[in-house]
Amino acid sequence: MDNPRSNKSWRINNTLNPTANLSVQPGQPHKAVTLTCSNHIPSTASILFPLINVECSTQDLPPFHCTDAASCRKCSATTADGISPTSLHVTVDGNDVLNGAQGFRALSPFFNFTVPADNILGSGAGPGMSISDGYWVMLKPLSPGQHTIRFGGSFVRGPGTGFMVDTTYVVTVSQ
Repeated sequence: MDNPRSNKSWRINNTLNPTANLSVQPGQPHKAVTLTCSNHIPSTASILFPLINVECSTQDLPPFHCTDAASCRKCSATTADGISPTSLHVTVDGNDVLNGAQGFRALSPFFNFTVPADNILGSGAGPGMSISDGYWVMLKPLSPGQHTIRFGGSFVRGPGTGFMVDTTYVVTVSQ
């Protein structure tokens, strides 16, 4: 759930609702998820997280399957083009902090990963390569205490149509 990187930045992951069907189907309902960050985040650390993103890989099944860097880049970019910028939202303690979200879109480099035998992709175990594309936010360091961060967005066209993210993290920032 949380990955401490240093006292300067922390990354929290956007987590799919464990009760939701993991396949993307048009019009499929998704429930909001609330998670509690189990570690304390230093008050000197910025917090990085994806609002909503997509990845295409050599291990994914269609429509997210790709065969090389160029096809993975095209697949992820084309799919991420289906994210509605007006659906993006981020609040900290109920205060809207998102302004001009279109500037937060990022395409990852081509990266390697290993898929375990029992995986959500429905593919065989082994090595894979992937590219991710989507919208990210880096918050400035928060004051010490407990904070509620809510974020997400929606796909409105393309293979992700109907998929949405609405995640709430409860985090504790220490001195």
